[in-house]
Amino acid sequence: MFEGIPFQIFSGRFASEDLEQKALQNPSAYAQFRQENEAPDPHQEDYQLDGRTWYLLSRPMLPERKAAFPYIQSFCYMESGSQYYTRREGFPSYLILYTYRGKGILAYGGTEYPLSEGEGFLIDCRKPHLYHTDGPVWAHGDLHINGGNLDYLYQSAFASLPPLFRPASPDKFQSALTAALRAHTDLHTDADFAVSVLLGDLLLQIRKGLSSPAAPIAPESIQDVQQYIARHFTEDISLDTLSGVAHLSKYHLIRQFQKYTGFTPHEYLVSYRLSQAEFMLQNTDLPAWKIGVLVGFSSEANFISSFKRAYGQTPGQARGARRAGGTAANPGP
Repeated sequence: MFEGIPFQIFSGRFASEDLEQKALQNPSAYAQFRQENEAPDPHQEDYQLDGRTWYLLSRPMLPERKAAFPYIQSFCYMESGSQYYTRREGFPSYLILYTYRGKGILAYGGTEYPLSEGEGFLIDCRKPHLYHTDGPVWAHGDLHINGGNLDYLYQSAFASLPPLFRPASPDKFQSALTAALRAHTDLHTDADFAVSVLLGDLLLQIRKGLSSPAAPIAPESIQDVQQYIARHFTEDISLDTLSGVAHLSKYHLIRQFQKYTGFTPHEYLVSYRLSQAEFMLQNTDLPAWKIGVLVGFSSEANFISSFKRAYGQTPGQARGARRAGGTAANPGP
C-alpha cells in the first residue's frame, strides 16, 4: 500500500501528558514528532496513541516555497487500538484522514460523523475537533497539509460542505496519496513543486467523493447565456438580449448567473473580451486600439481602463512586458 516509503515507526501507548517522558527515551524522534503534531498552545491539545504508527515528518522548505506551494506537514498510518483519540484546536493545518480498516468517529462543528472502511474526512484543524477509535481497532492514514493557496481552496471548495468523503475510486485516491508521499521523501530539487501538484490531484479525488454534491450544476438557461456570449462577444450585447436568451427576467438572470458563475452577465462579458484581447496582444502585432475594437469594446478608452483594472497594467505595457521576455499579470476577480 505504501511500498518504498521510508517511514519511522512507533509502537505502544502514551497520552499527551506522557510525551515528555517518551521524548527522553528517543529525543530525536519524539521531539520532532511533538513539534509537528501539536497545537501551538499545549492546553489546546489532548491525545492518546494506542497501537502501531508509521510516520513521516516535514521536510526542510524555504519560507517562500511554503508560501507558494501546498506542502505536507506530516503523515501517519496508524493501526490504533480502542484507547486512541485526538482532541485538538488552534492547529494551523488541514487534516485528510482516511479509514483503511475498522471504525472511528469524528466530532466536528457540533456534529458526530461515524467512519468506516473506505471513508474519510477533510477538516480545518484550527476549529475544535475530536476523533477516536470506535471499537477494537481503527486503521487510518492522517495527512496534515498547509501552505500555498490551501486556505482559498478549502474555503471555496470544502468549507460549506460536510467533511466526510468516500472516494469514487479508492485505487485512484490511494495512488494519489502514495505519489504525494513519495515526492515528499524525494531529494530532487523539484520535489516541492511535485508535492503541490500531487496534493491537488488528491484534493480533486476528495472533492469527487464528498457526501454532498460538490457543486451545483448551472441550469440550461445560464449555460445558454454563457454560450451566447462566447459566440457573440464582439457584438453590442445588452442585458435585454441575454434575458431573452435565458427566458428569465433581467433581475432573475443577474441573480442566477452570479450564483453559478461568480460574475454578473456584464462582468462575464467583459472578462471574456479581455481574455481574447490578452491572447491577441501576446500573439499578434495588431495595434492595441484595434484589438479593443475587435473584441467588442466601444472605445479605446473603455478598453484601456477595463484592461488596467483587471490586469494592473495597460495593454501597451502588457505587450511590452511580453516582448521583453515577461508575461502579463494574472487578471483579478
